[in-house]
Amino acid sequence: MNKTIFGDESGNTGTDLLNEEQPFFCYCTVAIEEDEAKEIIQSLRARFNFQNKEELKGVDLSKRKDAFKIIDELFLKIGNRFKLSVINKKYAICCKLFEYVFEPVFADYNSIFYFHSFHLYLADFFFQSLERDDPYADDVFKDFYNLLKLKEESELTILFKKKSVKGATSPIKEILKFAHHHRNTIISEIKSIPNYLDSGVSNFQFELSVTSIQSLLAQWNTMYPEYELHFIHDDLDVLNSKYAQEMFSAMSKTGDKIINLKINGEDKRINFNLSDSPKSVSSKQYCGIQIADLLVSFYSYSINHSEIPDYTKILDLYNSKKEESMIYLNPVAESSPNLFSLFNKIIFHEIYKHLDKDISPQLIADFWYKKMHEYIADFISTSTIT
Repeated sequence: MNKTIFGDESGNTGTDLLNEEQPFFCYCTVAIEEDEAKEIIQSLRARFNFQNKEELKGVDLSKRKDAFKIIDELFLKIGNRFKLSVINKKYAICCKLFEYVFEPVFADYNSIFYFHSFHLYLADFFFQSLERDDPYADDVFKDFYNLLKLKEESELTILFKKKSVKGATSPIKEILKFAHHHRNTIISEIKSIPNYLDSGVSNFQFELSVTSIQSLLAQWNTMYPEYELHFIHDDLDVLNSKYAQEMFSAMSKTGDKIINLKINGEDKRINFNLSDSPKSVSSKQYCGIQIADLLVSFYSYSINHSEIPDYTKILDLYNSKKEESMIYLNPVAESSPNLFSLFNKIIFHEIYKHLDKDISPQLIADFWYKKMHEYIADFISTSTIT
């Protein structure tokens, strides 16, 4: 059995993830057949007098005075049949810190760190330092961004410089010392990143469309494991690139195979089952794409204008669906620590303390995570449920 999924994006600034006017990247998928999508678009045309519009475009309709009424009407018709990925671009770069600085060192045993959300702890750690305007954090951020973009060290001012550690404050000094200690491994990993020069994807490590689509389609197959997904997307160069096609090809006809990754102690599906190659189409020809465009554009415009009450109301509509329809890549509030983050803080500091002794990070992680699980087990065994 096949299930049709339409997709469209908003906030795409290519490899420029520091664009101040578009701080969020959003991608929306909708599970709907084209015949029903046509009926919904026709009803919106009649209800809001859009008969003279060749195509309904969210970028235009989201700015209207009756924007809330339009999206509220669409919500009534779509219900929970959409999934929306929202990525804070600056935070996305912070997440790359684990992927390209720490994971090459942890490669043989990285599952234990993913299981306990060490990667998210580091990203939050780094992002919060940036938000506090730590000058060293800002320098590390710019260096790391340039290193990923240029794949060479000539433009770096602080990363991999031993003397820089002396002036930095925690947690930045830990990151700098770790990077300096494992410099060769990190540089080798970054230089091995392939270049997909077709369709303008020369720095695919900054590309967010394919990452979002992979997460969203995996979510759909988690909801509908018995279905093969027929994915139709708005024409976008990167999705026609070799980089994207390799990923889609690997996921086609995977049958009953399910690949899970343990994150924060829970299994998260990361693969999906496509019925055929994704179909790139014009939004003018497909009403399913227009619905995805409306949903993603209204959210994108609202989050960038959240100081306006009407758009706060629209965001509240979306947030009411967050459990089943929203996927966020945003930092966790600094005031909301949990047991994992507290133990990850200890582990990070212990790894930093033992760098010069060449003690395996795996041994340190195993020791402290075991302590954490013993603490949880002891707490459960001594607690009285009334």
